[in-house]
This record gives sequence, C-alpha cells and structure tokens, in this order.
Amino acid sequence: MRRHRVASCAAVLLGLPVFFAQACSTTTPTEPTGPISLTVEYTQPQIPSPVPPPVDLAMCFHHYVPVNLSVTTSWGAQGRLTEVGADTRAYTIRFENVPVDASLWLSIYDIEFCKEGRPLVSRGVRANGTELRTLIETSTGLLAFQFSVSKTGSVAP
Repeated sequence: MRRHRVASCAAVLLGLPVFFAQACSTTTPTEPTGPISLTVEYTQPQIPSPVPPPVDLAMCFHHYVPVNLSVTTSWGAQGRLTEVGADTRAYTIRFENVPVDASLWLSIYDIEFCKEGRPLVSRGVRANGTELRTLIETSTGLLAFQFSVSKTGSVAP
C-alpha cells in the first residue's frame, strides 16, 4: 500500500509542470466553444428595369415567386431569408452546424433579378460580417457565392 501512495505522489508531482505551463500560457485557444453558425445578410439592391423589358419578365416573376428569397447551400442547408425591418430591403438567415475548413457555396433567389434576366443574387451578400464576392456556377447551373468558414467562424470570401 505504501508503494502505491509513492507512485501516486510521483505522478502528481510530474504532472504539475505541465499544469503550470498550460495555466501560464499566453496563447488563447482557437477551437470553437460550440457548433459553428453562419449568419447571412442580404441587402437587396435597387435594380432598374431594363429598356425595353424582357419579353418573359412576367413569366420569370410568376415562375420564381415560390422560391423568392430562398437560400440553397452546398452542405444541404436551406431556408428563406426574413426581412430585418419593415421596408429596409435587408434580409437575414442563420445556419447552424456549418462545415469548416472546406470550400462552400450558397445561392439566393430574388425575383427582383428577373429584371436582369436571371433571378439569382449576384451582389449585396455578407456572411458573418464578411462581404462575399467570389461568384461561381454550380454543377446544377446555380449562380452562387463561394467561401470558406474557419473553426473560429471567420469567413474567407
């Protein structure tokens, strides 16, 4: 029994330098404290009507109304943007459990872009406060913003 107590004390004493080294470290951890979330903000631009209007403008509006302001992502999350305030032309959505350190994309439908011939958003989008600028065409033909999210939640456009 005495031999067991000596071994326990030695293990505690040997572990103390590691404990103190960690406690006195000046670096802060970069691991997230929970699942990574992504807040997407969209400010709808003023889009002037082209002159003359496209022949199928009414059809575009009619066809895309059900998906207006919907968001599709490369990781399978979907949702609809909600207006931030009355008559602000600003919208938001929040996604939870977003993949990190991977190439991601998101696509937003806005029927106001029918005036430009394609109801997919090409500007005015921020993710976790970072403006998204890199546009790609997905394998399904969607115009999308490409980006990545770090383990700390910061976004690289």
